[in-house]
Amino acid sequence: MLVLVLSRFQAVVEDANDARLKALASGFRAAVFLARETWFVRGLQQAGQHAGGSPGSSRSVWMSDSGWPQPGATAAPEVISHQGCALLWRHLLQNNAPAVMAVGADNGQQIEAGAIAEIQAEAVQGMCRYYLTDKLLGGGFSTPGSQRFIQYDPSSGRVTWQVR
Repeated sequence: MLVLVLSRFQAVVEDANDARLKALASGFRAAVFLARETWFVRGLQQAGQHAGGSPGSSRSVWMSDSGWPQPGATAAPEVISHQGCALLWRHLLQNNAPAVMAVGADNGQQIEAGAIAEIQAEAVQGMCRYYLTDKLLGGGFSTPGSQRFIQYDPSSGRVTWQVR
């Protein structure tokens, strides 16, 4: 009986993690399109212009020539890094977003003081991939290469997600 209950509990936790990932992906997609719309409304149709915040502020978002938010501090698509993807997450989602850290990063240097990272950012083949922590099953990250992630393509603005 205990085995049956534990397996059902794990299935419920997995379903909850899938739902949380989908909700986060929807929020991230909305933030990407809001940054793009802001960029158009401000009439900043050139690379390197900021869609959010002011240039140099902690919340500025660099835009590409085609108007998509770029990871890092420049609009150059070839400069995508794990840290750049983590910064993009922070800058687009801002308030009440789950804390993020770059793959292989030291927590103290990469996330806000006192925060526990719920998202791990990784640059993969010119795209940003975000893995959700498995908080209820020990707190570890879904490892890079896992089946549950959000993916952002800064060249097209496409946000996709994959669950187990």
